[in-house]
Amino acid sequence: MIKKVEPKQRIRLDKETAKLIRKYYNLLPEAMVEPFTKFEKMLNKNEALTDAQHNYLDGMYEAVLGNLTGEKVDVHVDLKNKSKLNLHY
Repeated sequence: MIKKVEPKQRIRLDKETAKLIRKYYNLLPEAMVEPFTKFEKMLNKNEALTDAQHNYLDGMYEAVLGNLTGEKVDVHVDLKNKSKLNLHY
């Protein structure tokens, strides 16, 4: 069972994720640059991302880590993909 994360805690988690993405911004795929900038602005205003935006931010994190390490990195739970139901980050 996946626990519901408190909004303030999720904003804090998303901010930390965005900090790491910003650090390796040059490794972010071009298609993700504009959405990342929008998400970062929202987070800087302490606005919570929607579930879809949160998942997309996790995908950006995976893309950056994958480009950094040269390996595919799966770190988030995609509830649409049943095979990933038991993954945690």
